[in-house]
Amino acid sequence: EPNNEPTGTQSISWSTTLLGRFDEPGDVDCFTIEVADTSPIRIETISQRYLRTLVDTLIEVLDESGHELLEVDDGLTQQGYESLHLYRSPDTFAVFTPPAPGRYTIRVSEMTSFGGPLAVYALQIRKADPDFEIVLFPDAVPIWGPGSTAAVLVKLDRLCGCVNDIELTIEGLPPGWNSSRHVNTGAGSLIVSNNKIKQFLTITAPPDAAPGQVVEFQVVGRSLPHGDDAAAEPQIVRHALPISLMYTSDTGLFRASPQARAAVARAQGPYLRTEVTSIAGKTGESISIPVQVVGDELPDTISLTACVASDGVACSLEAPQTVPIQNGIANMPVKLPESLPPGTYGLVVALTWRSDIRIGMPGPCTPLIELTVRPAE
Repeated sequence: EPNNEPTGTQSISWSTTLLGRFDEPGDVDCFTIEVADTSPIRIETISQRYLRTLVDTLIEVLDESGHELLEVDDGLTQQGYESLHLYRSPDTFAVFTPPAPGRYTIRVSEMTSFGGPLAVYALQIRKADPDFEIVLFPDAVPIWGPGSTAAVLVKLDRLCGCVNDIELTIEGLPPGWNSSRHVNTGAGSLIVSNNKIKQFLTITAPPDAAPGQVVEFQVVGRSLPHGDDAAAEPQIVRHALPISLMYTSDTGLFRASPQARAAVARAQGPYLRTEVTSIAGKTGESISIPVQVVGDELPDTISLTACVASDGVACSLEAPQTVPIQNGIANMPVKLPESLPPGTYGLVVALTWRSDIRIGMPGPCTPLIELTVRPAE
């Protein structure tokens, strides 16, 4: 302060993160930046998110004559079911493309006349390079018995025109543990179904794992080369933020966790395996997946469901089915619904009693199966 007016405001270097405060109701903060070209600039405020303040920011960008070139109030992507915050955040996300090199003023104001010591925010200014963010749920994954497999939900948000394929892997598990990988296809479009924004990965405990054993892991996303100049393109690597469910309704309220873990619990019955790693079918078509049912004193039938990550709390492709077991194998019929767009998905077959994400994600389930859905002829 004083920085209420663009005139005389100190020029700042960027990329940077600034910490600001609205000292009183009606306070405005102005920051001047120099740009050497017309590359897009990403401007973002963080206040209600993570800082948990009541600030509602507005961002404006002015040229040297004081003419307004951009005004954005909110601009954040949809939070979907997984919300890390108490309500839809009024933080601001904007991408500004300078019309020419020169000096520009970023003006940050507060929309609700809130001011004082608690009216704080962070302002991030950086190049609007393609990027993505990842969260994973649950942060504590129950593995229902030695040798069993459980699924983890991964949600991927693309930012600033990121159209690359993104490889998702689970890393950090100790020897003897196995995990899956999945490639989220960019396809040049940022408006995709929730089934493409979210996907499953799976973790399988070794047969000799002891109940009570806890192991740490992390989900890592890596962009894959894209376009004609792929060799010179820098790879984007992001680590997923583990989140823990606090409360669920139409929106799930989550909290960030410092570490993701998988914990081996006592077996609650048989668990599932399959030799199938990939399968394909057309929209509306039925396919069959042979599933090995492992356990002592197997029943004659078993209730199974096929699951693909989706928005909200349900992940079953259709109603659970009672499938006969013959020689330890249950041939699971799966009809690919009309609502499932063509594309590539991560599919698991799970015991029905754990096929809903409100109760810990699918598990016991099969290791991840790559499902390719083709258009119906």
